[in-house]
Amino acid sequence: MRKSNIRIGIILPILLGFIAYGCINDYPVGPPSYPYQPYNPYPNNGNNNSNTQQTIEFRNSNGFSGHLNQGTYLNIPANAFVNNNGQVIDGHIYLTINEIYKKSDMFLSAISTVSDTSLLQSGGMLYLSATQNNTTVSLKSGVHILASFPVNGTPLNMQVFNGASSSNGFTSWKLNADTVNNYIVLKKDSTGKAGYYYNMYSSGLNWLNCDHFNTQTPTTTVKVSVANSSLFSGMTCALVYQVNSETMMNPDTGKYNFMITGSPVGLKATIVVFAQKNYANYAAFVPVTITSNMLQTVTLSQMDENTFKSKLRALD
Repeated sequence: MRKSNIRIGIILPILLGFIAYGCINDYPVGPPSYPYQPYNPYPNNGNNNSNTQQTIEFRNSNGFSGHLNQGTYLNIPANAFVNNNGQVIDGHIYLTINEIYKKSDMFLSAISTVSDTSLLQSGGMLYLSATQNNTTVSLKSGVHILASFPVNGTPLNMQVFNGASSSNGFTSWKLNADTVNNYIVLKKDSTGKAGYYYNMYSSGLNWLNCDHFNTQTPTTTVKVSVANSSLFSGMTCALVYQVNSETMMNPDTGKYNFMITGSPVGLKATIVVFAQKNYANYAAFVPVTITSNMLQTVTLSQMDENTFKSKLRALD
């Protein structure tokens, strides 16, 4: 990971229990004509004010059940993990978990809300990795992990998606065919208060997303150009919808031009752009209403890290 004042990229994968409309074309619009400009990990400078990541230690023979920092309930059966030889592990498991329930955390994690070219409404995201003695371990064949995401608003018919790296370096989503259909259940949260949860079963680790395909129409293509873009480096662009959603935008043609397809017409959103110039941070926050075949040019202004993050979190 490269050091920076605040390069845009994004912390290592961290995970939104949010309704999110994404509209990235994963294999899309053709490759950028400018040399490949992927989304890079956003550096954690120690003051990210994020509660997305935690590590849990437990005996494999006991399994684990309990609430995570942001409210997700996780249940892992006993003897769920095996080593590279397929043998059940004896001893402790270290489970690293990232929860995402905020649009700002999605931006900082380079996560989009799309499956192929279809928009998604998300009810929660997790990233799970397990190790023993600094060696990665796997789930035993046939074992399913239960992740219960708190229901915010009206319950939807959710499906399980797994993370997939897009051609442009951010995380999008693929429908998981090897899962048990979700259901809504009433259970108590970490404070003892009863609430409804989406119950999702997954047979794998890594990214796990509780999602619903969005069918809002009509949709259109949105293009964003950055004034004087050749002066900047490490640029990232996202469309953050006012109604609980966010999507990273694909590089298009030229250096630092961005586009998405399938954006719902009529929704209010904010175009968020971040970049660097001469080791200083530059950004733009441009409120828009999505119109047909929208083309927007934005101008970046110098902005310190704390101001940028404050403006970004105000969009949650």
